[in-house]
Amino acid sequence: MIFSEVESVVFYDDFSKDAVGEMAQRWTSNGRGEVNTVEGIEGQWLQLFDGNTYKIKELVRIPEDFTLEFDVLSFSEHKHEFALDFGFDYEKGVGKHYYVAEENPVNIRASYRFNYFQFNSKETSPKKESMVKANMSTFVNDIMKVKIRVEGRRMRTYINDYKILDTEMTDPSIKKYFYLALNSDDKSGSVYVSNFRIDKI
Repeated sequence: MIFSEVESVVFYDDFSKDAVGEMAQRWTSNGRGEVNTVEGIEGQWLQLFDGNTYKIKELVRIPEDFTLEFDVLSFSEHKHEFALDFGFDYEKGVGKHYYVAEENPVNIRASYRFNYFQFNSKETSPKKESMVKANMSTFVNDIMKVKIRVEGRRMRTYINDYKILDTEMTDPSIKKYFYLALNSDDKSGSVYVSNFRIDKI
């Protein structure tokens, strides 16, 4: 088991307490979001929309050492031309959409269009960038499990339990807020998230 040294749950949301068709109560965005069920898939999911950034609405202080997990469910009939950015910045709310999310302090881009995971960090000196090629069609029309473990300056990232990053990426002295940002040119596509959890370690 990757994350076995959990001390306490900081935040958990599977959207089971939200009304279908409404925005998730514990999340905010610069525009639109909608909790839905998906045929053949258990539970409720927050549907993300093009040009929208999402954050936890309540004040959740992420510990210096933590694990963060969530599931991404994506569907596409054609070329899956979308990208999901997620990571950490220093502002609690959402003032505008993160079209250029790689300019944020710590960002991970899952580019379904160009088949890669890209990592950027401004919390290191010098700034750090790396890329991992991946066949993203593997994750379309299926669930992709994302797991991040941060201990001090080191960040490990796993996709479906496969480690794709293990290096210094973060500054533990800086307060962080998590975000998700979707950019999509795929009119047939839809992207959802659920089972979001942050644990102190």
